[in-house]
Amino acid sequence: MQTDTNNVKILHTKNAKSLLAKLMAEENITVQHKQVETASFDVIRRILTVPIWKDMGPDMYDLFMGHEVGHALWTPSDFDVLEDAIVRSNKDFVNVVEDARIEKFAKKKFPGLKGPFYRAYNKLVEDNFFGIGDKNLADMSFLDRLNIFYKSAMNNYDAANIFSDEEMPYVDRMGGTETFAEVADLSEEIYNYLKESQKEREENQLGNIAGMMINSPQKSTESSGEGESQESVEDSDQSQSAPTDGEGEEESTESSSEGEEESTESSGEGEEESTESSGEGEEES
Repeated sequence: MQTDTNNVKILHTKNAKSLLAKLMAEENITVQHKQVETASFDVIRRILTVPIWKDMGPDMYDLFMGHEVGHALWTPSDFDVLEDAIVRSNKDFVNVVEDARIEKFAKKKFPGLKGPFYRAYNKLVEDNFFGIGDKNLADMSFLDRLNIFYKSAMNNYDAANIFSDEEMPYVDRMGGTETFAEVADLSEEIYNYLKESQKEREENQLGNIAGMMINSPQKSTESSGEGESQESVEDSDQSQSAPTDGEGEEESTESSSEGEEESTESSGEGEEESTESSGEGEEES
């Protein structure tokens, strides 16, 4: 009898939260509850997916709903616009930067979300949802640090301790984006900055190796052949997790390449879990 009562309460909560999400989104979006790792919103098909977690408290529920509703309200649903932004950089980069923008708008439009967002993100950090663990946050990738910094209400970390002077302009701009066009531009700039930084590191490594070869004593004057191995110039700083819109971050990124853009989900391991999907039109929490 107790089990039946609990099931009724859970069903009532799901129905109430689903209706609330539709009201907040100002449209009749589809809300579904599934066994997935994180929340997501398919901006093309207009489907909000909420994970079914054991003992998921009201704050976590409000975080997922509020974050994904933010994508419904402010992330473009135009496939060409989304595709252009992703082609210029990377889906994970766009998702992380967009998560910061839509959460800022969501907390401004719905002030009651500030408390649940703060408490739920703290809980996710405590549960190692972002994969920080015993790692030094300052040693994690730039994209992961950006994601965690903004999804952790920012005031939990001193920016000066986790970002370099060279990185701070990007951090500040990420908090000030107002339009999706600005999100696309900043995502591209961060992507190019990281790619160029990796290229410089690889060139320095090759220079050090060459110096060692010149200064090392040689036992034989015979050439042993060229032994260089060139690493890929692909940006190693691209994160794949997030419960992006971790919001995250955002697993609606499960969508295929029909133009779905992932969301923060609050991404795990500092990575946009939104990024777990291969689609281009879902925003992962």
